[in-house]
Amino acid sequence: MTVILLASILIGVASATTAGLLFAMLQGHLSTLVSVIALCLGVAAGCSTFLLCRSRNDERLRFGAREWIVSFLFLLVCFRQFFWVYYYKNGEIYTLLRHNFGDLAVHLMYINNFVEGAAFWPENPIFAGERLGYPFGSDLFAALWVKIGVPVGTVLSVTGLCLGLLVGPALLFWGRWFAVAGFLFSVGISGYEALVSGVLRDYQTDLDWRSLPLTFLVPQRGFLYSFNAGLLLLWSWRARFLRDDGRPLPAAVEGLLWGLMPLFHPHSFLFLLFVFAFWTIGRGKIKAGIPTVLWAVVPATLEVLVMTNFFQRASGISWRNGWMMGQQNPLLFLLTNFGFLVPLILFAGCFSLASRNSEHRWLFFPGLMLCTLFFFVMFTPWEWDNNKLMVWSYILLLPVFGAMFEEKVRPPWRAVVCGILFFSGGVGLYGEYLPANGGFGVLNIEEFDGICQTLRTLPDRSRMATEQSHNHPVPVCGYPIAVGYGQWLWSHGVQTGDSPEKLKQLMLGRADWKNLAHALQVRYVFWGRREQEVYKDSTRPWETVAVRVASGNWGTIYDLGAPP
Repeated sequence: MTVILLASILIGVASATTAGLLFAMLQGHLSTLVSVIALCLGVAAGCSTFLLCRSRNDERLRFGAREWIVSFLFLLVCFRQFFWVYYYKNGEIYTLLRHNFGDLAVHLMYINNFVEGAAFWPENPIFAGERLGYPFGSDLFAALWVKIGVPVGTVLSVTGLCLGLLVGPALLFWGRWFAVAGFLFSVGISGYEALVSGVLRDYQTDLDWRSLPLTFLVPQRGFLYSFNAGLLLLWSWRARFLRDDGRPLPAAVEGLLWGLMPLFHPHSFLFLLFVFAFWTIGRGKIKAGIPTVLWAVVPATLEVLVMTNFFQRASGISWRNGWMMGQQNPLLFLLTNFGFLVPLILFAGCFSLASRNSEHRWLFFPGLMLCTLFFFVMFTPWEWDNNKLMVWSYILLLPVFGAMFEEKVRPPWRAVVCGILFFSGGVGLYGEYLPANGGFGVLNIEEFDGICQTLRTLPDRSRMATEQSHNHPVPVCGYPIAVGYGQWLWSHGVQTGDSPEKLKQLMLGRADWKNLAHALQVRYVFWGRREQEVYKDSTRPWETVAVRVASGNWGTIYDLGAPP
């Protein structure tokens, strides 16, 4: 694996996704022809990048014993995660990880929404009247494959595995073996509880700072692109701005990797913007950074504008002292969540100040400053989502930790220190992957397939009123509903107002239910087992005045007529 090959693959992914988006907007929806053309253009863009850059003095990975060990472990983690990201068991669709239990449904929803004919630019499939502002790049890339006939479960597993595996080489380029180990096992202490309980499981899962592979690599599919692209950009910018003898990527490749990132993961784009500004201004290398900015500014600006509807979406930035700390003791909160990372940062600060290599300081202090910033300024409505920025601060620090380890820990003690640092994270990973972990059922296959097939027979894609659970088959099938799962809406920055209450009154069959249906742009009412449980007191007036257009073991769909 070389840097140019890795960059070419990522350029191909980003180009296919962007081409698919542009052609879908021109045609009005995603078609099979658009998907084929977009994927072909992605292959062409990736091959062109490789051919144009192959004459450069490319950097290859160098493997020692430790690199082979961590690479093998990373390979095992990726295979275990992505081969069981979507599988069938006991008549249900399952996923292995508890962190992916809710996220799998939302990604299936967006993928199926694109495949089933959503108009572009898409409306929010789970909120009436809302323009979609979620960064759906990874889901659109998956939808391109599903549209040409590849089963969605295969797409999720194969694309996840391929892009997930690339994170390993990207980490090796960035911080050698220590970066891979630090990513896989973090440096917490909660896993030491296994020595007392004798139970192997992920003890970090209930804390605010969790296992990085379990929390980000699978559930947050936008990271499959942004981890790879961001690590390559950090590697290249380090070579360009911090080292005089480095071999950075061409400015065009840097700019495209960075500029196309908001569609996949705006948090990563924002963090890289901070780092780029630190290094170019602080090192007096503004002129050297201009070509990268010129390549990135147009795609990044366009993507940010369309995703925010030209900045009409409400900002999620707010002030909150201590992130998720609340009323907890600060020292106890830090030690419980971050464990050995707290003293490791203190030691690394001293090491960076004393080091003759100024590169360590240019990695450590921006990383520490940004991490501190993210403890007070929230860039998302849900405070926990600041993890998506904090993980990058941690990654920025990993090469400094690795250099300190190599210089200060002598060979007889290196294995001992590694064991102490990575034991807790290893317990969490291994415990989560034990065969005893039977996974988590997301959807009943018979119900899901029956509803999806029925929805395709409806005359149009008007909104449907349903119960608001995260894995309701109607939205997961890709069909738009009036008001979806509340936590998704809130965490995505959607201002719902009184719409959830209107939906409740509609489903209960209150006197003005028809007006409420019109206000929510609802044409259809879905009545299944979830609705019967949640709205058991409903008078169900639509049963006498609306047309029953479909029914089955899964429930009944009523047509109220097209909204005025």
